[in-house]
Amino acid sequence: MENLVLKINNNEYKAHCETDCHKSLIINDKHYEVELLKKFSDNVFSFIVNSKIYQVELFVNGRSQITVSLNGMDYKIDVTDSTTYLLEKFIRQSGKSAGSGAGIVKAPMPGLVIKLFVDEGMTVVPGEKLLIVEAMKMENVLKSTIAGKVVSLKVQEGSTVDKDSILIEIEPT
Repeated sequence: MENLVLKINNNEYKAHCETDCHKSLIINDKHYEVELLKKFSDNVFSFIVNSKIYQVELFVNGRSQITVSLNGMDYKIDVTDSTTYLLEKFIRQSGKSAGSGAGIVKAPMPGLVIKLFVDEGMTVVPGEKLLIVEAMKMENVLKSTIAGKVVSLKVQEGSTVDKDSILIEIEPT
């Protein structure tokens, strides 16, 4: 079973796939039986969903975004696995609640620093990759929540870190 978070028009839906992820879906606790009827081209399909037939056109935009065209309407869907979603949410909330400490990047969980993307003295913008921390065999990319200058690196590649330990200090600009 794979747990996903789908974002459609600023609405979030919790989804998980049962068995082979092609027959049974549960979205916000509602069950959907899905069957592929016909493939018309590389991106046009006919499906039966809970006994109704739908013809859809699918466009995959990168690893985590899909555009679905259905009945003349386009729906952009951002797909995130639940672990990445929770980590991103935690990082966003940590940055907002930090106030004047928003330039402090802390470890969201114990782990190992795999890669540093910045050096002291570099300027960063919101959303820019700072480092990768591996925890429980998953790589988590930590990004800057503010624009500023990296004033201090408290870790290096290969360092082990504890939850909430300071990794990087950024001086806001």
